[in-house]
Amino acid sequence: INNYDANYTWSGSATSSGSVSISNSGLVTVTGVAPGTTSTAMITTTRPGFTAGSATVKGQSITGSALTPTFSTPVPTANGFTVNITNYDALYTFSPKTSVGSVTLGNATGAVLPITVVGLNPAQSAILSMSVSRAGYATGAATVSGNSLLAAMTPTFSTPVATATGFTVNVTNYSSLYTFSPTSSSGSSVTKGTPVGTILPLTVTGLGAGQSETLTVSVSRSGYATGTAIITGRSIALIPGLVPTFGTPTPTATGFTFSITNYSSLYTFTPVFGSGLSVTKGNPSGTSLPLTVTGLTPGQSTAITINVTRTGYAPSTGTLTSNALKAALKATFTTPVIGTSSFTVNVSNYDPLYTYTVSTTGGVATKGAANGSTLPITVSGLTSSNRTTTVLTVTVTRMGYVTGVSAVTG
Repeated sequence: INNYDANYTWSGSATSSGSVSISNSGLVTVTGVAPGTTSTAMITTTRPGFTAGSATVKGQSITGSALTPTFSTPVPTANGFTVNITNYDALYTFSPKTSVGSVTLGNATGAVLPITVVGLNPAQSAILSMSVSRAGYATGAATVSGNSLLAAMTPTFSTPVATATGFTVNVTNYSSLYTFSPTSSSGSSVTKGTPVGTILPLTVTGLGAGQSETLTVSVSRSGYATGTAIITGRSIALIPGLVPTFGTPTPTATGFTFSITNYSSLYTFTPVFGSGLSVTKGNPSGTSLPLTVTGLTPGQSTAITINVTRTGYAPSTGTLTSNALKAALKATFTTPVIGTSSFTVNVSNYDPLYTYTVSTTGGVATKGAANGSTLPITVSGLTSSNRTTTVLTVTVTRMGYVTGVSAVTG
C-alpha cells in the first residue's frame, strides 16, 4: 500500500476463497487462492470522524512449478572453477550469485549453460547459488560448492651465462613432484640437464652472435595451477644492451599507464602487444618514458613487452603486466516516494563493498541504514519551487573500479 497510514484501521477481503492480511508496514498478502486463479482484493480503511475509504487490486496465483537447476561436477581452475547447468531452459531466467569472487554465465548450448567463477585464492572454496525464475511460475534454487586449484609453483632462475651459440641458466627451485616444460620464443633448441637437488640446468643453443632469446618455463602438477616464468639470455658477441625497468602501472577505464624508468635516447624502445590493443609513447622526460595502453575491457589484464635495441649492442626485452579498471557499478533506483517537503528513494542494488556518495541540486540528501541490497536515501528541505526539479546524484566508487554515477529526479 503506497499511502499506508497507521492512524487508520485497515481491513480486507478477497474473492475466490482468498483471505487477506495486512502487515504493519502496509504489505497486503492474499492467501487461499487456487493455483492459476485470479482474485480481487478489496482494502478498506476506517477512522473515527472520517469517511471509510476503499480500493481494489486484482492478482493471480502462480500457475507453474519451479525449475530446480541441476549442476555438473565443478572443475577447479587457477582462480576459481567452472560448472555447467545441465537442465537449462531459455524460457527461464537464471540468476547466479557466489559467496566469494565473481560469477559469469556463458552461452548456453542446448540444455547446458556454462558458468565460470573467478576471484578465488588458491585452494579457496566458494558456494555458487542459482535462482531460476519465470513469470507465473514458482522460483527454483540450488547451490553447488567448488574450489580453485592449489597454488602454482613459479620457477626461479639463476643468472644466465652466455655461450657462443646461446646461454645456460638454472631453475633453482626444482622439485620432482612437478613437470618442468621449457620453450624458447624463437624456436631455438632448449635442453634439460640432469637435476641435482633443487637445481635443473637448461641449455639454449642455435642463437647467432649476440642474439638474445626469451626462455619460458611452465610448471605443472595435477590439482595445482600452472606456474610460469620467463628469463632472457643472449649469446656471446655483442655489448650488453639496456634492459628496461618499469614504474608502477596505473589502471584506467580502458587500459593502464606506466613508465620506462631507465629511458635513454641512444636506444630504440619498441612495445609489443596483443591484437586489438594500442600502446602510445608519450614525450620522454629525463630517464622516464611514459606509455599509455588502451583497448582493454573492464578488468582485463595484458602483458606488454618492450624490446630495446641499439646498433652494436645485444637486444633486450622487459615485460610488464597490468589491467584496466573493473566496470563501474551504477546505482539503480526505485520510484521516489513523495513527502510533504521531501522525497525518499531506494538504491536497489546496494553493495557494501562500494562507497556511495550522495549530492542534490535542492534540499539536503541523507543516506539511511542499508538493508541487504537496499540503501534508502531521503532528500529533505524541498520547497514548492524545486519539488519537481530536484536531482539526486549517487556516485559509486571502489578501489580498482571505474566510478559509476546515476541520478534521479524527485
